[in-house]
Amino acid sequence: MLFRQLVLLSLALIGVPALNPPVGLAEESPRDNQRILLSQAESGTITEEAVQKLIEQVKAIGKNRDVEALLKYFTPFTYSEFTVNTDAVSEIIRLSGISEHRAFFQETWQDVKSSEDVDDDFQISLSGDEKTALVRRTRQVNVTLKDGKRILVMSTSLSRLAIVDGQLKIISIQESADIDVRP
Repeated sequence: MLFRQLVLLSLALIGVPALNPPVGLAEESPRDNQRILLSQAESGTITEEAVQKLIEQVKAIGKNRDVEALLKYFTPFTYSEFTVNTDAVSEIIRLSGISEHRAFFQETWQDVKSSEDVDDDFQISLSGDEKTALVRRTRQVNVTLKDGKRILVMSTSLSRLAIVDGQLKIISIQESADIDVRP
């Protein structure tokens, strides 16, 4: 049972941007964010600035563990594949669509007491026609569960973004994580 909990928890933490608020987000106005996102939607192309804004917004949502706000950045066809490795076993979890992602995040976020990023790095790549973007992420997170257990999650991910119905959305996430139970 502990393994399944750790797998679900680590996926909830790695499948979305950090649970810690981004530096400087409070100083930016919602009007600035709307301007950037509206500009890219009108042009039908994606800019690096728009992707960075999406990352910052999702990180802020994650801090509050607001599942419904997070899912606004997903599509009805968003697909995620998570590979989780421990000393004992590996497991692959696949999620498709809003309802599967909703159930997953609701179940796993309820067990988190706190988390702290040790390292969190994003690299953004735009396609040549600026119709899609890739976000590569490397992350290490210390997590404390409500039952007192502590884990270290080390992960790498590749998220694909595209404009869907005029908005920049996450269309897929592919992630691999190693989990280490801490004393």
